[in-house]
Amino acid sequence: MARQGVDLLVTLSAWVGGLGLAAGLGVVLYDVIARAFGHPLSGSPDIVQMCFVVIVFGCVPLCERTAGNVRLDLLETLFPPALNRVFDLIATALGAALFVLIGWKCWEAAQISRMLNLGTNVLRIPKAPFQIAITLASGIVALSMVLHLIEIALGRAQSPAAQQEPAT
Repeated sequence: MARQGVDLLVTLSAWVGGLGLAAGLGVVLYDVIARAFGHPLSGSPDIVQMCFVVIVFGCVPLCERTAGNVRLDLLETLFPPALNRVFDLIATALGAALFVLIGWKCWEAAQISRMLNLGTNVLRIPKAPFQIAITLASGIVALSMVLHLIEIALGRAQSPAAQQEPAT
């Protein structure tokens, strides 16, 4: 049941990342066509920059869930399965801690951005909502990793090749 809940959050996050990709693509397409007619879109780099934030951090939870991250399994066959499980436990725990720290620092940055009313250079798009989105996405990744950590500890974790992608 917990896995289904986390998978729902991962799926929602991936959809948000996909919408960011569509928005960024639309802005670039419009800007290129408008430039051909001498009317470029003012502030398009600002919009595209914020779209990249949404794309990257919207899709990181899906990458973690499907084991799409870089994995060094060159020596895995040389070690017994129990030792490989220990390595997986350590790596997953470190990853979860890292994403908790990323989320925490982005939350602090969002509070500063809100206090100083920080925005992008041209359009002054507020940065705080995007930093909060990074915090939420990092929380989803950390939550997924903690759940994966529990699955490894209970011996229920699938190998990365056998993991199912949530419905996106």
